[in-house]
Amino acid sequence: MRAVTAVDRVRASLLRIAAPLAVAAGRARRPLPAFVALLLTLSLPFWLVGATGRELLPRLPVSALMAVCPLIAAAILAYRAGGARGVRALLRRYALAAAVVAARWGPGALAHSSR
Repeated sequence: MRAVTAVDRVRASLLRIAAPLAVAAGRARRPLPAFVALLLTLSLPFWLVGATGRELLPRLPVSALMAVCPLIAAAILAYRAGGARGVRALLRRYALAAAVVAARWGPGALAHSSR
């Protein structure tokens, strides 16, 4: 079992602070405050560990893992609002948006990269 570090203690205290805010915001049908609270709670450990200068690979900081935090926060809120069906709907909307962006910008990006 690993020792409890300062990062673990800070994360636990932030979770205790942010969780009631997220629950209250979600019940009030105001998802933006809940999303921001969850996003900050999920991102803070990566910021703290990233501040130490640790890297996963050469020139890839630990804080790069923070890129998935918005999707995780949105999935948590979608699950709270609609269960597994809500998460599936969220992922479907994400896939549709990604397809639209790829269809719109993909050909231009490929044409530009072939020069």
